[in-house]
Amino acid sequence: MTEIKTISDLEALRGEFQNYRNNFKSSLVLCGGTGCRASRSHILIDAVKDELAKQGLEKDVLVRATGCHGFCEQGPIVVVEPGNIFYCHVSPDDAQEIISKTVNNQLSLIR
Repeated sequence: MTEIKTISDLEALRGEFQNYRNNFKSSLVLCGGTGCRASRSHILIDAVKDELAKQGLEKDVLVRATGCHGFCEQGPIVVVEPGNIFYCHVSPDDAQEIISKTVNNQLSLIR
């Protein structure tokens, strides 16, 4: 990685990241903080990636593991963008339904 020495360097790097993210139709933002990891979010992330591959969407949907969302007791957490659709207490078994209904058809799941 290039060393960032100036504000311009930082702005250029930000632009590169934004351009990369713009290559995807949507994003799945999954909490990767310690609370969610304790609730097995790392297994959920693998399940989401596997399901995207099964549905042929791995080049259309960006999977982003982030730090804590601040709702540890509600984890694992998934946010679907665009739309900012928020899911809590998500399990690996939910990956197929979230991708097929929310990512593909912009439908919110009600449980």
